[in-house]
Amino acid sequence: MKYPDLSSRRARLAIRFFTYGVMTVTTVALSAILLFLALGYRFDKKNLTFSQGALIQLRSRPEGANILVDNAKLGFNTPGKIIVSAGGHQVSMSLNGYRPWSKTVTVQPGQLLWLNYIRLVPDSITTRVIKQFPELNAARFSPDRRWLALQPSAAQPLLLLADLRNEQKPAFSDWAFTLPPLPPGTAQSIEIVEWDLGGRFLLIKRTVGQAQSFFRLDREKPAEALAVNPVLPGAPAVSAVHFAGTNGDVIYVLTAAGELRRLSLSAGGGGDLLASGVTQFNVYRGDMLWYIADRQNVRQVGVIKNSRDSVPITYPAGTPLRVALSSYFGHDYLAVADANRVSLIRDPAETAGVASSDFASFKTDQSSVDWLYFSANGRMLVAQQQANLTVYDLETNQIFRRSFPLGAQEPARKLGWLDDYYFWLDFGGNLRIVEFDGSNERFISSVHSGFEASFSENGQVLFSVGQNTLTKAFELQASNMIAQ
Repeated sequence: MKYPDLSSRRARLAIRFFTYGVMTVTTVALSAILLFLALGYRFDKKNLTFSQGALIQLRSRPEGANILVDNAKLGFNTPGKIIVSAGGHQVSMSLNGYRPWSKTVTVQPGQLLWLNYIRLVPDSITTRVIKQFPELNAARFSPDRRWLALQPSAAQPLLLLADLRNEQKPAFSDWAFTLPPLPPGTAQSIEIVEWDLGGRFLLIKRTVGQAQSFFRLDREKPAEALAVNPVLPGAPAVSAVHFAGTNGDVIYVLTAAGELRRLSLSAGGGGDLLASGVTQFNVYRGDMLWYIADRQNVRQVGVIKNSRDSVPITYPAGTPLRVALSSYFGHDYLAVADANRVSLIRDPAETAGVASSDFASFKTDQSSVDWLYFSANGRMLVAQQQANLTVYDLETNQIFRRSFPLGAQEPARKLGWLDDYYFWLDFGGNLRIVEFDGSNERFISSVHSGFEASFSENGQVLFSVGQNTLTKAFELQASNMIAQ
């Protein structure tokens, strides 16, 4: 029997091509298997088939929590990730010194579900009093959570500024400002409107009889109160003012005549006329805003982005509307509530503003909507009527509903966001936090209802306002959200 001569050039080439072929096929096969696994496919031994699962990313605050999925303990603590089969699963977390957390989730094949927002609440929460006030009319936290403007009385041009950057030892200073004098005996009411996004400037509104005027305060120049009305030509009556961005100089102004303008307080000159016939507006971040206008026997909702007006959406005259505006993952979203129907329009500045451009729509269980608002990251849209919530998740297209009990004669209030996923509420004088879907509600402390609550900048302390049961003095209080 003759064997091939492996030393010949043809044989060596054949062996080489064969080897390279095997290596290529092996590489392709391994890559396909790895891609298959990365996409969540697993072999089902019971059914002898491949099925695609879903990936769940897990993170808690604090980290290091034990994780159970469908009552099976995982071999790692938070943070981490796990691939599960499509369908419903029970996810639980526990950490020594903290209350257990649990949620039922439903995942689709190939879905990535982020459970990265979990806040574990201590078993025992210590709430301490930071400072007492004989009277307190309002408390407004800056968006960056570093500052708190406290207003003892609506009748006096005086605020108390709390520096919260050291959440364990906040510092306080008087913020006295000077407003134009009034005739003796004239009553006034001063209201905090809003902070700018940078947490330096504050807008206030002064009401005298039926007349109202707006002023910009500067935290770094506490005595200064820059009047908004005289900046406009002819000093017209102004019905609403909002900051544009973080520099405190550029603002949006709505005059009583319905003119919506963007102007610089330092430059003056009346600024740019953006829209007419406007009755309401609000600003998102600084370069984009929504407005409602009554024009030619119709009501219209429009969006202005970078000073450019969109084609408005038209409704019958007098239609009660609620509007909200936000952005999420590179797209802008306009939400409009008409009675109990909520429409969500994607990139409204780029669409024709007709019904066919609706990205999504849903109905609430109630006949109307009192408040319509997004979470800070733009993912959650909330339609609230009284104490009834309908929450739409833009990422998963899920709708969640939750109602909270109100006490006898207790007025409903708009719920506040603590972060991108947690609400705070104070119905019945009890401060509670709850997740966007209504689950994992936790009692924090007793409070005086009607004042704001906020996390500290690092999220380790929850600030709120209480009232001493004996002296009736108001108290700025801090609840420790880290187990001791």
